[in-house]
Amino acid sequence: MTTAMTAPARRKLWQQQDFQCPILGTCLSMAELRKLARKLGISFSPGATDYEIHVRFVREASAESPVSHHLNKYLDKKYRTHIRQFAKAQDAATLEAMWKFSLKSGDIPGPFWAVLSHPGLGSELRARVFGDVHMLSHLMGAANRADIKRVGALERRLDELGQALTRVQAARRSQKLEWAVRVKDLEDRLEAERGERLKLARKLRESIHLAGSDPAPVREAAQAAAQEADAAREEARRQAAIIEDIYRENEALRQHVGELTAELERADSELACALPCAGEGCSGEGCDGGGCQAGSGQCPFPELCGKNVLYVGGRCSLVRHYRQLVERAGCRFHHHDGGVEHSPGELYGKLASADVVLCPVDCVSHDACQAVKKACKHCMKPFMMLRSSGLSALARSLDQLAACVN
Repeated sequence: MTTAMTAPARRKLWQQQDFQCPILGTCLSMAELRKLARKLGISFSPGATDYEIHVRFVREASAESPVSHHLNKYLDKKYRTHIRQFAKAQDAATLEAMWKFSLKSGDIPGPFWAVLSHPGLGSELRARVFGDVHMLSHLMGAANRADIKRVGALERRLDELGQALTRVQAARRSQKLEWAVRVKDLEDRLEAERGERLKLARKLRESIHLAGSDPAPVREAAQAAAQEADAAREEARRQAAIIEDIYRENEALRQHVGELTAELERADSELACALPCAGEGCSGEGCDGGGCQAGSGQCPFPELCGKNVLYVGGRCSLVRHYRQLVERAGCRFHHHDGGVEHSPGELYGKLASADVVLCPVDCVSHDACQAVKKACKHCMKPFMMLRSSGLSALARSLDQLAACVN
């Protein structure tokens, strides 16, 4: 009677020698660790840093315990697709080839756990895989620093452009008011000149009537009337030229405002490309697929995953970037322009289904802003006023909302 051979068991998290640190740092986000800490009843001081939380979990995962069992189960569930794929590898060469392919394609967390927990992993391949991830962390750190520097420069540029645009718009409003007064004065003077010309015409007719057949007084009156008419026409031309100059200056200022606005939008677009991307999607626990797609990346804000985010107002040219940024965070994006083209009834309809409402103070009507604020207070929904309609303000608001959601 022959005995059936049992397949070797996969390596557990506490059996990974000294690799718990890179496993947890690579395969789980800090948001996931904080969520697991609340679920497992692990308490930290109010000001605990990410590093302190990471060290605590590494210590718990180094020995067999309820915490390490739960972490192992969580990793197996999160990366079950990768585990099934790598389980097909029957020898070290195949396993190494699959890891190299994942490394080249940028798919790291899932394959990293699948390889290290694979029963057929040898010490040589384990060291090579760890070395790849270790060096990748250095590259990612350098890239992140460069991205942070670039985002900082773009945000400073955005602030400069915003301040310049505010100054130009204030100057334009002041000049527009001044020009309106000047144009009104000139129009009044033109109207007065027309009245004077009518008076001259009446005087001429009266002179002709009184002079009778004597042509001398008529000629003198006609000459006087012609001189006064010429003077009135000259004054009218001069005033018309002044009005034309005012309109020309106004058009030049409007063009300058348009150029500043276009440059501001280009800077916002560059900032959208520079903001950290969440990857192709997320597969974290609790993600219902609202804004994420099934994939191997991680959701940057698991607390907001699947939430309906309503953005009221903003610049029409940036709506596409607003949507991309919100959907990268795993949320569903909804937009209402505050009543420019969208009806107020549509706004209240979108408010009913929204989980979070954002409203920039610089690009929305006062009435729409007050209505949204009042409705959110009545429905007890999170409402956040953004200091600007730029993308950096939206990114910061998502980060703040994720920190506030339990």
